[in-house]
Formats: sequence, structure tokens, C-alpha cells
Amino acid sequence: MKLLWMSLLLAASCVSTVQGLPEDVKEDSINISQPLHIVEEGNLLVLTPAGLTQMLNQTRFLMVLFHNPSSKQSRNLAEELGKAVEVVGKGKNGLGFGKVDITVEKELQKEFDVKKAPELKLFFEGNRSEPISCKGNSPCVSRQC
Repeated sequence: MKLLWMSLLLAASCVSTVQGLPEDVKEDSINISQPLHIVEEGNLLVLTPAGLTQMLNQTRFLMVLFHNPSSKQSRNLAEELGKAVEVVGKGKNGLGFGKVDITVEKELQKEFDVKKAPELKLFFEGNRSEPISCKGNSPCVSRQC
């Protein structure tokens, strides 16, 4: 639990730091002509490779849970992260939350070197090459323990 809260606090502190940066800084981004419809489950966006690219371009910070739906630990963490989204708020301050099913999205599992689910990664400023890995988990995310 403490690790996930620390990850959320890290994301929140990054948001406040980045909000102080000059607005005239131009960002490189991939141009997506038509936005994808991304399915949402339990307050988390269900991400595919194209959906992940789109969300990286639309958010400053993206917390992604790489999970295996057949794992009870993965399901519990997804549920708790979904509750945390309610507390933090969807899409506020450029912060997004999503999940990737590693049993389906093998390409993303390989790209981000996910060996075992669940694993949380925080993407900063659309940079998909250096996400912050939040290894481990805890039993409760959305409430203080």
C-alpha cells in the first residue's frame, strides 16, 4: 500500500513541479488523426499499443498497471487503483490511469520488460522509453492503512 501511495504522491508532486514550467516549451508528439475510443473498466483505461500511445500524448503523467486478469493479486490491485482514481479524480492535473492485460498485449509486455504481474509503471511527459517502475504492491490503495 505504501508503495502505491508513494507512487501517487510522486505523480502529484511531478504535476505541481511541471505546472511551473514555461508554456512556450514545445513538446514532440505523435500526431494521431482520429482519437481512439478507449474502453474503461473500474475507472482504469484498458490500453492497447495504440491506446497507450494516445494516452501518452494526452496526459502529462500516466500510471499504468500491467496485469494478468487470472491473478487474484492483479485483480485486487486493479480494484484498489480504480478506487484511488476516484480519490485523485479522472484526468485531473494531466494525470491518467490505465491497465494493460499482459496475456493479450504481449508486445507491450515485452517492450516494457514486464516479467511478472502486477507491475505499476509511471510514464512522465509522454516518454515511453523511461517509465518509472513501481515494483511491489500493497493491500490497500484508496484508504490509509
